Amino acid sequence: MPEIGLAPGATAERSTPLSWRARWTGLLASPWLSYVLGVVALGVLYRGVAEIGYELQFAGPVAAIVWLPVGVGIAFLYLGGLRYWPGVLVGDLLANDYGRLPLGSAMGQTWGNVLEVLVATVLLRRLVPRGDPLGSVGGLGRMLVAIGAGTAVSATVGSCALLLGDV
Repeated sequence: MPEIGLAPGATAERSTPLSWRARWTGLLASPWLSYVLGVVALGVLYRGVAEIGYELQFAGPVAAIVWLPVGVGIAFLYLGGLRYWPGVLVGDLLANDYGRLPLGSAMGQTWGNVLEVLVATVLLRRLVPRGDPLGSVGGLGRMLVAIGAGTAVSATVGSCALLLGDV
C-alpha cells in the first residue's frame, strides 16, 4: 500500500539502524582508532615478550643480556610503519621494574631501548627497501648491520644512564 504523499508505485525508504558489524567496521576504519589500536597492540606484545624473556632468565637484576622485545618492536615498525614507535615506549615502561634503579637511569635505559628499535628499523628500511631482508645473503648482512647499529645505540645510552646514576 503506497504511503500518503508518494507517487504511485514509489515506496518510502525506511532508515534502519546500522548493524553492530557495520558500526565496528566504520569505527575500525577510522585512522585515529587504528593507530591507537596499533600502538596498544605493540605495547602489549612488547610487554608479553619481555615477560617471556624474564621467565627464560635472559635478564639480570639491572640489565638484560638479551632483550627479546626489541625484535618484536623492530618487526612491528618495519612492517607497520615508524608511526607506531610509542608502542615500544609504552611496552618498555610496562616491562621494566623501576624499583631497582634510580629513576633517571631507568628512563635512560628505556629511551635507549626505544632508540635501538628506531635506529635499527630506519636503517633496515633504508638498507633493505624491498621488504625481504632474509631473501638474500646481502639482505641478511644488511639486516645484521642495522640491528648491530641499533644495539650499539642502546648499549651506549643504557650504559651512560647507569654510569650517571652511579649504578
